[in-house]
Amino acid sequence: MSASLLVDLTPLKKHRNYRLLFSAQIISYFGTSLTQVAVPYQLHALTHSTAQVGYMGIFQIIPLTVGAILGGKLADREDRRQMILQFELILALLMGSLALLTARGGATTTLLYIFVACSSLFTGLHRPSLDALGPQLVPREEYLSMSALNGFRYTFAALIGPSLAAWLITSFPLQWIYVIDGCSYLISIFWIFQIRSPKLTIRGDHKELSWKEGFERAWKTPLLLGTYLVD
Repeated sequence: MSASLLVDLTPLKKHRNYRLLFSAQIISYFGTSLTQVAVPYQLHALTHSTAQVGYMGIFQIIPLTVGAILGGKLADREDRRQMILQFELILALLMGSLALLTARGGATTTLLYIFVACSSLFTGLHRPSLDALGPQLVPREEYLSMSALNGFRYTFAALIGPSLAAWLITSFPLQWIYVIDGCSYLISIFWIFQIRSPKLTIRGDHKELSWKEGFERAWKTPLLLGTYLVD
C-alpha cells in the first residue's frame, strides 16, 4: 500500500518551509531518542541503582514543565524560528559537553542529573515555538495533514531510536551516542535556518498572562501537562 494512502503528504510536497521543518525535526527527534536510552543506561552503570534512575524523572518533569510555560510566553511574543535556533544550539552544546565528559571519564552522577535538568529545561523552552511554527508554514486547510505528519515524526523516532541506541551502546563507546545527538541538532539548525517564516504580529487587544497565571492554567489542564509528560 502506498505511503501516501496512509499519510497525506501534501504539506511536504507543496511547502518548502514546512518540508525543511519536518526534515529538521525528524532528525532531531531521532537523535534525542538515542540519548533518552543512553543517559539512564549510563546512570545505572555508575550507580547500579534502579532507584537512582527513577529519580531522574523528577529532574526531567519539573524543568520541562517550567520551561514549557516560559517557552509558551516567548513563542507568543518572539520570532519562533529564532527561538528554535537558539535553544537547539544550546542543546547541541549540552550534548557536546556530555560527550566530552563521558569520553574523559568525568561524567558523575551529579553531572548527569544536572545535564538531565538543563536539557529538559531547554527542551521545554524550545517546544512551544516548535509547535507554533508549523501552522505558520501551511494553510489552515492542511492543518490536519500536518498534524498527522507531526505524529509520524514522533512515532518514527520512538520506534527506531531505542533499538538503534541499544545496538550502539553494545558496539561503540557511549559518548558516540551523544555526538550523534549533538550532530542531529546541528543538522536541524542548518535546515531551520533556511526557513523563511512570516513575522509574528501581536494584536493590540492581546491579553498577556503573568507567570503565575501560566503555571496555574497548566496545572489545571491535565491534557497540557500530559503532552509534556509523554514527551
